[in-house]
Amino acid sequence: MAGVKRQYDGTARRARAEKMRESLIETARAMLVADGYAALTIPKVARACEVSVESVYKRFAGKPALVRAVVEEALRGIGPIAAETRSDALSAADLPGLLHGWGRLSAEVGPRVAPILLLLDAAAGHDPELADLARELEEDRRARMTENALRLADAGHLPPAFP
Repeated sequence: MAGVKRQYDGTARRARAEKMRESLIETARAMLVADGYAALTIPKVARACEVSVESVYKRFAGKPALVRAVVEEALRGIGPIAAETRSDALSAADLPGLLHGWGRLSAEVGPRVAPILLLLDAAAGHDPELADLARELEEDRRARMTENALRLADAGHLPPAFP
């Protein structure tokens, strides 16, 4: 029919953008592990992914933001549901199941994130932005561990605190 406008469907565009983001993160992760933080540059990541430097900066404000995305992706774990979400779904009422689940998730996520965090810690002394990122990541980790301890306490699995 003439004059009938079709609705724009951006599904394919969003899928391409997400695929590009995933490619940038995976490429940056591989470069970090292979060559360290100092050798990672936005232009190298752009070249490896065959995109412009501007395309990388459009998605990540800079190198620390790209590295943060690498860490966050590692912390997501494997599969469509993030490890943190799967952890939150574990029942605190079932202590053996909870501890087993946390162990499984730690075994899944640890090998993915530990090498990156070790590289960041080593490089943080030479880069103030990276030192800030390392501090933020450590604060996030402590907050998460505090939440987990509170779950255990609220479920009655921990002894009462000393006065």
